[in-house]
Amino acid sequence: MLHNKIKPDVIFCANDTSVLSVIIYLRQKGLKVPDNILIVGFSNEPFSEVVTPSISTIRQPGFEMGKKRQICSSGKSI
Repeated sequence: MLHNKIKPDVIFCANDTSVLSVIIYLRQKGLKVPDNILIVGFSNEPFSEVVTPSISTIRQPGFEMGKKRQICSSGKSI
C-alpha cells in the first residue's frame, strides 16, 4: 500500500492494538503520524490516550451492545 503511486491519507484499523503496530511500522519506514498519514482505531482501549501520538479511536461499547441485542431478541423495545 505504501509502494503505490497514490498513498493513503488515513489507515483505519480494526482495533487500537493494531494501531500501535502500524505506528511502529510507519516509524520504521520514516513516516510520521499524524504529519504524513493519519490512523484511526476501533475499540477505544484505555492505552489509546497515553501513547504518543494519541490514538484517534471509535468507542465500541461491547457490553452495552450485547445488552441491547438481548433486549431486541426478547421482543422488548429499547
